[in-house]
Amino acid sequence: LLAEEARKKGLRRAEGVSVLVLAPTRELVLQLAKVASRLLQYSGGLVRSSFVVGGFSVQEDIERLKADAPHILFATPWRLVHHLQSTPHFVRALGSVQSLVLDEADRLLNPVFVHKVDYIFRRLPCSRPQMILCSATFNEHIQKFAVRSLRANLEVISTTAEDVHAETHPVQTKTKVEVAKPVDQVLIRYDPHKFLPVLHALLVKEMLAAEGEAKRVLVIFPTVRWLQFFYVLLKHRANMPGLLSLHRSLSADRRRNRAVQFSKGAPATSGALFATDVAARGMDFDVHSVIQVGCPEDREQY
Repeated sequence: LLAEEARKKGLRRAEGVSVLVLAPTRELVLQLAKVASRLLQYSGGLVRSSFVVGGFSVQEDIERLKADAPHILFATPWRLVHHLQSTPHFVRALGSVQSLVLDEADRLLNPVFVHKVDYIFRRLPCSRPQMILCSATFNEHIQKFAVRSLRANLEVISTTAEDVHAETHPVQTKTKVEVAKPVDQVLIRYDPHKFLPVLHALLVKEMLAAEGEAKRVLVIFPTVRWLQFFYVLLKHRANMPGLLSLHRSLSADRRRNRAVQFSKGAPATSGALFATDVAARGMDFDVHSVIQVGCPEDREQY
């Protein structure tokens, strides 16, 4: 649409940041920016994209934005708020924003992020940008934000294979939550005192590949502290090979490198990635199995 609008105006390319996309983690922002960059190659240079996330210096962000001259900007709320508060003329640079996209909206609108999102929404020069909320669930946080910030004619678009449609719904809309049919689910009940040997045996079983086949496992923990405790025990005390962790306490370089190792297109190797549900959310990991440690926050989250 941006490319078509630029062509109608007789411009060589679109002008200014027209679309602002927010995502909860830097890994997800980088993944989105990478995919967008590939797709925008087909625009003939009419539309460009860029990103701002933590893990890079503020000066690196500024130099990248000057070089990219983006029309689509991907960002995490925390880094974007920092630029809005501290970087000269940054608010003015967002003066042409027409659309604000919240990816993984149910995460962005929970108590951890919602104040930052509200701040960004208020600082945008355009008082009523088009709002697009992308979410696998339509929970209470999204409903409250919709009532407060969206126009009355909220449009809910389902992209499920069985029910692709676009209709106007009241904000009380509930989504049908079902697990994908090809997924085999197994519930394991264990003695709490024997969790470590159970997890170790399960990892060995899932990573045990047939000849010439590598299997990767994603293990989702509810907290960083729980994740790190069992990661250290298994990797350094049990000398279990192929284990990696992904959480907010790691340096930016380590987080990026570990996410890449388990992404689609990475060399096929056996291993397990220990991650929190927030760190793993929305990421395009290429894994054979997923182990959910403990109960998820709710059925929709699962």
